[in-house]
Amino acid sequence: MKRIILAFLFTAIGLNLSAKVTLNCYVRYKQYGTWSKYESVNVTFLSGAELGKKMEATNLYAIIYWGNTTYTVLGHVGCGTTVVTEDCLATIPYNLDGRDTNNNEWSICFRQKCNP
Repeated sequence: MKRIILAFLFTAIGLNLSAKVTLNCYVRYKQYGTWSKYESVNVTFLSGAELGKKMEATNLYAIIYWGNTTYTVLGHVGCGTTVVTEDCLATIPYNLDGRDTNNNEWSICFRQKCNP
C-alpha cells in the first residue's frame, strides 16, 4: 500500500513540475526586411527547463506547429521561472519577438489589437 501511495505522490509531483500553455495568438514573420500580415495560430509556450535539451532553463520558448512534421521554435527571455503559466504570459504587455533556428525574425501577439 505504501508503494502505491508513494507512486501516486511522485506522479502528482512530476505533473506539477512541467506545464505547457497553448494559446491562440497572432504571429507574423519578417521576410526580405518586410513584416508579413498577422496570422492566427495556436502557440505552445514552454520554459527552457520544460523543453529540455540545452535550453536556458528560465527562458520562454514558443513553439508553432505547422502540421505533423513542421514547427518553428522561438526563444525569448521569459518570466524568470522554470514553469510557464497563463498568469506569467498575461504579465507580458507587448509582442514577444524572437528568432527561430534559421535566424528569421518572428513576432507573437496575445491581444486582439497587435503592435504594428
